Amino acid sequence: FYFSSISDVRRVTFIYFLFLIRLIFPLDLKITQGIPFRGLYTSFYNFFFLQKFEISGIHISPFSVLFLTVLIISFIRIFLYIRMYCQIARQLNSYSPYDSPQLCSVLKKIQEVYPNLPKCSIYRNNITQVPLAVGILNKKIILPEITYSDSEFFYVLLHEYTHLRKHDLLKKYFIDLGCAFFWWIPFRKFIIRDIEQLIEIQCDQTVLQNLHPADTYAYMSTLINAVKRSSHSSTKIGSKSLAFCFSHNIT
Repeated sequence: FYFSSISDVRRVTFIYFLFLIRLIFPLDLKITQGIPFRGLYTSFYNFFFLQKFEISGIHISPFSVLFLTVLIISFIRIFLYIRMYCQIARQLNSYSPYDSPQLCSVLKKIQEVYPNLPKCSIYRNNITQVPLAVGILNKKIILPEITYSDSEFFYVLLHEYTHLRKHDLLKKYFIDLGCAFFWWIPFRKFIIRDIEQLIEIQCDQTVLQNLHPADTYAYMSTLINAVKRSSHSSTKIGSKSLAFCFSHNIT
């Protein structure tokens, strides 16, 4: 919680972006001097980086082969991620938006908290067991076919609209694409989990700032109930992290 109050996801992702720039454009300063190594490392370095093999008239090192292989796999993973996103987007577009007197009443209450609500379509179907938000240009909130009380419905939509107002979906997609590119990093899943948790903590803090202190318990109870339902859910959207929900990120 302390880290979430002094940091921001944009700063964290910007640091990773600098790592990417440093990886692609290594800096060799003229004022520096290399330290010679001897032994096994020298033999490995000479073979892996300096040794050249001729393939179809092209001289290439083992490192270049490995680098190109990793790069090709990275772009394939990004392509598969984008294709999956498009498939889910087409699936969601086949559904009709949800409308009810309860929804209209809750949206009026949310507009009292956020006068300028982001443009968003709301859907309700059985493809998910947890509320979630999706979309880059055409944003959507997907609700499970669960009967909510008026207060629960208000807290659920307020949470999702807060994500949209804070542009958390773009942050999440950027992180997913970055981790798809750096697929060879063994701890990338921990990075995703920690940043998602940070985003959720910040979202909850923003929501609670706009609620009366007496409503804190009711709000967190609603989130806990959503977690309990999600523990029995195998929804494809949630498992693929294409949508932003609070299924496993409550602290």
